[in-house]
Amino acid sequence: MLGRGFLSRMENGMFRTVYYVADSVRQIMDYAGSRLRVVNTGIKVFGRSSVKEAGCAYRLVCEGVPQLLPHLGDKYVIEVPFADLKTLIEHVNPLLSLMSEETQRRVSKVAPSCSVIMCYDPAKHADDEEKPFTRLTALLSIPCWRGGASLSAHINKSQLRSLNHRVLGRVADKNSTFKLDNNARDSDSVAISADSPAVCADDA
Repeated sequence: MLGRGFLSRMENGMFRTVYYVADSVRQIMDYAGSRLRVVNTGIKVFGRSSVKEAGCAYRLVCEGVPQLLPHLGDKYVIEVPFADLKTLIEHVNPLLSLMSEETQRRVSKVAPSCSVIMCYDPAKHADDEEKPFTRLTALLSIPCWRGGASLSAHINKSQLRSLNHRVLGRVADKNSTFKLDNNARDSDSVAISADSPAVCADDA
């Protein structure tokens, strides 16, 4: 186990995934010890990065964004216009040069091989000419990995399919394969996360 509120299982001598649990759950686990067999509990908040020589050993997991967002500084939470959100969903692993100048400026302040959260607030862009296909009523936050020249969205195929449908109005067969336009760089490969919470996609 880790510090207060966090726990993880050891695999091959290292923590693979870090979970967040309520204090009451943690107290029960501490009291019961080995007498309690835990199959699964908590919310995934961090996953070990598969990128070699990464500046940070762990990446943000989509499921844990709602719990972590209030505790992250502005440097790692970047508000983007709809055009940048669209680019991120369309390409999944877009080059930074495809983003707006302001987004590029904000991302440049974050060291490579580190997680950032890209946020689109529909309330602040209500008067924009280009808008999501489906009206969004909540902040849409997508955790990303900051590569040397690109961003990689930490979303799985199911989450990507939902975003394509609800945000861009595109419907894809569940068995279809999404093309990642800029996925040739191993260091910028897309990380896979767990099931999506509301803040990430499905109920926005």
